[in-house]
Amino acid sequence: MGFLTGKTAIITGAGRATLSNGRCGSIGYGIATAYAKEGANLVITGRNLKKLEDAKEELERLYGIKVLTVQAMATTKPLSIMSSSRPSTPSAASMC
Repeated sequence: MGFLTGKTAIITGAGRATLSNGRCGSIGYGIATAYAKEGANLVITGRNLKKLEDAKEELERLYGIKVLTVQAMATTKPLSIMSSSRPSTPSAASMC
């Protein structure tokens, strides 16, 4: 058992991205993996729900922890000047 067993960590940008050489390309996912190895349950956030779900499945399978995914985007810009390709109504998670 790791020294973080029973603790919960919140990691942003933790979606699982794969580089062309097969290695993981997400710093957030690497951090999430380090916490998972020590037994921490995780709340992982990111913009891409598919990458978050892939990360959740792998982390739970490999390390026997619980993972909650939250699709969110961190920004310092007011929502009114964000790209029109973004949703115009923020989710509760993106407002935190």
